Amino acid sequence: MTIEILHVPHCPHVTTAEQRLHEAHDRLGLPRLAIVRTELASEPETRDHPFAGSPTILINGRDVIPGAPRVHQLACRIYRTTAGPDGAPSVDQVIESLRAGESP
Repeated sequence: MTIEILHVPHCPHVTTAEQRLHEAHDRLGLPRLAIVRTELASEPETRDHPFAGSPTILINGRDVIPGAPRVHQLACRIYRTTAGPDGAPSVDQVIESLRAGESP
């Protein structure tokens, strides 16, 4: 399983996203995998990635939120969670995506 966080420079939500990824792994009893952080510093770079705003979390190349629209701006991302809008997906959303990512 590969996990990548696409983000813009100085994104304040990257650390939270990474912490929630680790918590989701812990809850599922999965070993913690290396998380690759990919900084996108220009709009042309966003076109080369499945970027839906910062931070975008990809599990096996798929966005943690299915159907998320791509953007080509250096933009922040707002996730809809059960607790309301947030700068990173909830642990439950990550768990759901991890389970879907276990099988190609």
